[in-house]
Amino acid sequence: MCVPQTVLLSVQMELTTLQELSGHQKKRAAEILHLLLRDLSEIGATMGTSDIKVMAEGNGNGGVIEEEFTMTRLYISKMRSEVKSLVNRSKQLESSQGDTSRKMAANEKELASCQLLISQHQAKIKSLTDYMQNMEQKKRRLEESQDALTEELAKMHAQEKMHEVSVVDTEKEHVSRLEGEEEVKKTLEQQMEAHREAHQKQLARLRDEIDVKQRTLDELTE
Repeated sequence: MCVPQTVLLSVQMELTTLQELSGHQKKRAAEILHLLLRDLSEIGATMGTSDIKVMAEGNGNGGVIEEEFTMTRLYISKMRSEVKSLVNRSKQLESSQGDTSRKMAANEKELASCQLLISQHQAKIKSLTDYMQNMEQKKRRLEESQDALTEELAKMHAQEKMHEVSVVDTEKEHVSRLEGEEEVKKTLEQQMEAHREAHQKQLARLRDEIDVKQRTLDELTE
């Protein structure tokens, strides 16, 4: 009778130990699940998914463990869907970025073409400007040469007329000769004044033409 009682006591003690160990393991499992669920909740909050909240710590019984385990599975499933959605969104963004890069490359190519065209137009404008300046210098030299020749010609005509008058007046009286010379001088002065006015009109016309060309050049430069 003593032996079976001893065995019974030993079995009871062993059962008690197993129950305590089982309770400790359940409590530890509940704590681990709780921590896991909390970490997943924080990850979900970072990802923008925070509709599942962590339960308060239970007392370590099986119902709480099963409930937290079920919530963990549901939350992991939801996070898997979110991750897939993020992956798809990332692929779409990569595709959109590729399109944007191609468009930027095309725009840069078009910009380079426009810059080249602008450079060509600027070179043409500079060439035209240099040509206009060169023509202006030539025109001024021609005007100066024309003025010098005209003045020289007028002097030669005056000398010729004076010589003719001098030859004719050798047979006339001194007073008549002086009057003739004065009249010839007056006539020559009138002719030179008329020539000077015509020359001024010609210069004004040339300047007007240059102004028109300069305005046209300024419009092209703008």
